[in-house]
Amino acid sequence: MQLDPERKKRFDEVVRRYPVKRSAILPLLHLLQDQEGWLSTEALEYAASLLELTPAQVHDAATYYTMFRFKPEGKHQLEFCTNLSCALYGADELVAEACRRLGVEEGETSADGRFTVHRVECLAACGGGPAVQVDGQWVENVTPADLDSILSGQLTRRPFTWPKSPGEAVILRNVWKENSASIDVYRSGGGYAKLKDFLSMKPEGIVETVKRSNLRGRGGAGFPTGMKWGFLPKDNPKPRYLLVNADESEPGTFKDRLIIENDPHQLVEASVVSAHAIRSKVCYIYIRGEFHEGIAILEKAVAEAYAAGYAGQDILGTGVDVDVYVHGGAGAYECGEETALIESLEGKRGQPRLKPPFPATHGVYGCPTIVNNVETLVCVPLILERGAEWFASQGTEKN
Repeated sequence: MQLDPERKKRFDEVVRRYPVKRSAILPLLHLLQDQEGWLSTEALEYAASLLELTPAQVHDAATYYTMFRFKPEGKHQLEFCTNLSCALYGADELVAEACRRLGVEEGETSADGRFTVHRVECLAACGGGPAVQVDGQWVENVTPADLDSILSGQLTRRPFTWPKSPGEAVILRNVWKENSASIDVYRSGGGYAKLKDFLSMKPEGIVETVKRSNLRGRGGAGFPTGMKWGFLPKDNPKPRYLLVNADESEPGTFKDRLIIENDPHQLVEASVVSAHAIRSKVCYIYIRGEFHEGIAILEKAVAEAYAAGYAGQDILGTGVDVDVYVHGGAGAYECGEETALIESLEGKRGQPRLKPPFPATHGVYGCPTIVNNVETLVCVPLILERGAEWFASQGTEKN
């Protein structure tokens, strides 16, 4: 077997993003599964030949990730989130009712071959539970009455309508605008307007400003961001990498998905500025594989940024080079841990490494690496624009 011409072209484009071919294993397996519907032994062997790996290496990685299928399934995938938020809104009853109507057990395919029912972990749709993904598209606030429309193909997408905050929106200032994901809407609100100024700053100055702002990691650990950036070795000749952790999968957490789907250019600009701050020429945005729509939106935003000169080589004539790449995961919850994220990006099983050494000295491909959360990074341009003191004054006294 082999990829069809269109998908082979896509693979050839993707594999060039990485200095090590093995890093393209997840994108390649997604392409193969999209084409064939599942991953056969023949497909895994073909992947190994393209990546110059052994079939055992490909099999070892592929079988670790929950999104890959190793037997034929239905034409349509029904994936019901049954984690905490959705369970409280009756997700278990929805799964049972869907199985009853289709005459199947969980994990089985209907007799007509149309549907396979899966129970999955948190889909970062906690504001709109119960949530179902129909072939990767969000259907949220699902009720038993919706099942007929879903099974008949009439209801294939219904994302949650996000309520607007009564306070002043800062990070979320754009998300309720019409066509908020477009570059034109982002620029109309001042997006990219100061990018040239930010890239003209000395990286050390940006790091010091972020330190004074007391910005802490917003992925859960709360470690001071500027301090983390300061851990990068000054005398290491290896390239540096910025790895954006968009693998949002903690039950009850859906903040990053909101930014990615509704204001992707904010993340793109923040990634470019932050990469410059740590003297990195390459930024990988590792986004959760279940965010099918978010991946497409973010890839479009990155392409728009390149076309406008906001990413790539000699950005806006500043002499700063930053390439931004979107890397989709494949469903392993623990990849949200920074060293597991690095292992997965390198094309391996997403298992956490022993620390030390830490990513700042031994990260992606053994090079100095900074791993930051989506929400953490989108604060950086705001800090540079409004000042460290402004940011430090937000929230409670010891926030």
